[in-house]
Amino acid sequence: MTVAFVTDGNNTLGMGHVYQSITTAGCIEQRLGRGSVIFLTKSGGAVVDQLQNAGFAVHRSDSDDGIFASLARLRCHRIVFDKLDVAPELAARIKRELGTKLVLCTNLTAANQLADMTVLADIGSDFRNVRNVDPQTQRLEFFGPRYWILRPEFYALRKATVSHGVVPKRCLLIFGGADPCNYSTASVKVLLESAAIAEMKLIVGSAFANRPELDAVLAARRSGGPALEILESVKNVAELMAWADLVLASPGLSFFEALAVGTPVIGFHQNEPQRAAYAGLLPTYGMSDIPALPGMIESMRFIYPDDPFVAGMEIGRGKDEIIDAILN
Repeated sequence: MTVAFVTDGNNTLGMGHVYQSITTAGCIEQRLGRGSVIFLTKSGGAVVDQLQNAGFAVHRSDSDDGIFASLARLRCHRIVFDKLDVAPELAARIKRELGTKLVLCTNLTAANQLADMTVLADIGSDFRNVRNVDPQTQRLEFFGPRYWILRPEFYALRKATVSHGVVPKRCLLIFGGADPCNYSTASVKVLLESAAIAEMKLIVGSAFANRPELDAVLAARRSGGPALEILESVKNVAELMAWADLVLASPGLSFFEALAVGTPVIGFHQNEPQRAAYAGLLPTYGMSDIPALPGMIESMRFIYPDDPFVAGMEIGRGKDEIIDAILN
């Protein structure tokens, strides 16, 4: 059996879908063997390099027509999309002309109605975990954080206890591979001028386009303040999250990875759909809240992993259910 993955990422979309696809594809290759997964993308060199460096064959196309032509030529047994904007016309054509089992992950278009299986881990169910078979279409639907697929180290490094009532000293900042709002620069600038923490590490991704602004902040910093390390091309994210007393992240995969490891989180939404999806359920903040960040830290206004609402999410524990459903 062979499985085709279709995903995209860039400075606007971010890289979360690419990273998640790599993890899911790795789980599938553990079952089927190396070389059983092929990637297709419309994205540029940074994404192609990321996928190839992860050990996968990659076919790049400029359009959905090109993606379909590659899928028709490859004739894989399963087709998995991990992206927000799957065109309904493309999904319909795949089902009509290829007849292949179609899986859509984190898609927000009407193409979901044409898929054999859909997965929405962070939106669509108010963070309740739901496995459902649509009575009309027989589509298998998975909703909720239980259905994030995490890399093995996030399960292995989970902390035994969560610290409460202790102001954090070590902070990890991770706002995605692109960080389109540039929370990285804004939060570093504020924290370098405060005594809220003693040490921080900032992870910037391959699609981060705001390095000049960040470098300007670093060049202007005064002596003193917290120690800062900037990390690129990081492979030990789980280890860094376990090291930290607090993680600053954008809602999405990294946000839930930190909670799965057992580290408290402050979330900063990158766009209106993220803000709306989390509103009333889990607090997230915007760029206008960045000046108040030291106060948030000192007053410990965090999302804690052992909060009953968060613990009930069972983050990442449905991985085998998803892989089984894709392959069966």
